Amino acid sequence: MPRWIALLVLLGLAWAQYDLVVYGATPQGVAAAVAAAQEGLKVALVEPGRGVGGVLTQGWLATLDVAKDGEGLLQGGLFREFYRR
Repeated sequence: MPRWIALLVLLGLAWAQYDLVVYGATPQGVAAAVAAAQEGLKVALVEPGRGVGGVLTQGWLATLDVAKDGEGLLQGGLFREFYRR
């Protein structure tokens, strides 16, 4: 079975059991899933790749872009929590 068909079957099963299915565990996808779960939705986070975090964790791209001052990160909210974990 082609990979995209298996993905469609998986997403169809997930939608039957969850209020929200987020495809892609990039920082944005993780933040969307966490925010929805904090609001009480039943959430499935589906990542077809090898890990969570996209270029933030796998490519260290955002490491150079993260704004800091003498006291730490200038970004807040879910990004700060995700980045620290």
